[in-house]
Amino acid sequence: SKMSGVEVLYTTSDEKFRPSPLMKLYFCVHCVALKSKSCVMHELDSIYLPSELENIPTADASVRKNRSANSHNCPICENPLQVMAAALPVLSLPSSAPTSAEKGSATALSSSPSPTPPSQKETGAKRSYYMSCVVCRWTSRDACMDDASVASGAWPSTEPEEAEQVAKLISYYSKVLQAEKAEREQKKFSQRRGRLSLGLAESKLARLGRRSSAGPKWQPSPRRSVGSLSVDGKDVASKASDVVEPLSDDFYTKPVEISEITTLKQRFQQPRTQPRLVSDLLPRKAHLTARYSMRCRECEHNLSKPDFNPSLTRFKIQLIALHYVPHLRITRLPPLYYNQEETVIVSLYNPLQHAVPICLELCSEEEKGVPKMTAQVELPDCELIVAAKEDAVDYGDMEPTDYSDDPKIVHFRKANRLQFYIKVKPLCAVGDVQFSCHMKYDYLSKTSLALRSDSDDQPEMVHLDLRVDINLGPVALPSSSPSTIAVIA
Repeated sequence: SKMSGVEVLYTTSDEKFRPSPLMKLYFCVHCVALKSKSCVMHELDSIYLPSELENIPTADASVRKNRSANSHNCPICENPLQVMAAALPVLSLPSSAPTSAEKGSATALSSSPSPTPPSQKETGAKRSYYMSCVVCRWTSRDACMDDASVASGAWPSTEPEEAEQVAKLISYYSKVLQAEKAEREQKKFSQRRGRLSLGLAESKLARLGRRSSAGPKWQPSPRRSVGSLSVDGKDVASKASDVVEPLSDDFYTKPVEISEITTLKQRFQQPRTQPRLVSDLLPRKAHLTARYSMRCRECEHNLSKPDFNPSLTRFKIQLIALHYVPHLRITRLPPLYYNQEETVIVSLYNPLQHAVPICLELCSEEEKGVPKMTAQVELPDCELIVAAKEDAVDYGDMEPTDYSDDPKIVHFRKANRLQFYIKVKPLCAVGDVQFSCHMKYDYLSKTSLALRSDSDDQPEMVHLDLRVDINLGPVALPSSSPSTIAVIA
């Protein structure tokens, strides 16, 4: 949890992964250990379009470059665009055409005012479609795009002038990559064939040493040619030029309209064209979204697996640490002054279905990975028993009476929540007040029991030792009001 500079971070077995809040960690019930994002394998489950909630095959997504074929986003506010229909009247001229005699009389009477042309007749209505944003009211007509005759699949796609050059560059460097890969494979093969035993190698080196003065020297094989970098006989490689386009005459005098100029974000969203004016912005094809499942690297069991249906937000498997590890929070935090002892209220929340005795011990600064402790902390020297989680307690005022708590240690207890006191004395005048402690408790593992065939076996009790890094925020200044107390839910 993090609020007003307060952090409670948990560490995992992975030393490269820095401590994280409990909500961002996973708990493997098979390994009985905390897992971070670097401790799991990410597997692609499905690809779908968020605006239409439609699953898309992986092959189609790769061909479309992870973009939708029909859905577009607004280039101004990035919201989905809706297809609007409009009925346009179809006009036609009268079927009768003027004869040659009428044309001659019209020429003779050119001095007189000409009569009004015959009115056009409406023969029907033609339906057309355009895209519109319901948030910022941007439409495809603002970008001077022609209306489409059908509702989907007929929107034009713009290609930049350098598209052919970029395609040729990609093709050229793909050949270069293949040639380098073949050269590396050939080098590995030659090294494997050249391995000899120690005795044969020494004798061969001796013979080569005697003949080195007379024999020819070894020359490396020339690099394979992968073709020229050209398009239609013209070199397309990028070259620097000293020619700079001159500025317009009114560049310094013309007033700048900020509302007509695109932002950097809008330009980066369309890297092919990079429009400068808002009127040149075009609708962007909607990005596809993927759902991933996470698997433990050690036991290869799933830790998170979402539902295949994109319209559902539930998970088939979701082993987040919040459901298996006691959650430690800072409930009440008074201002912390240099070299003054204050009492901080800390709460423990037990998400398990059995009572958990928890023991807290301060970490030693000599331990690997422990941050520098800038406070003298006094933790409870006894076990703190947190009651089991019961869903029926939320519907009534059932308070546990089986625990005899010391009022000097325990501040409050209700259901599976426990609040207790700790004493903190900052040892630095400037900086954050931080310390680390070990949270030791017993976890009742039922996974191993479910995997066994014997029904008489009892669940296994596993002892866990987790390191928790706590940051209580910066040291208060002497001018601060001592009556100010931060209450963190």
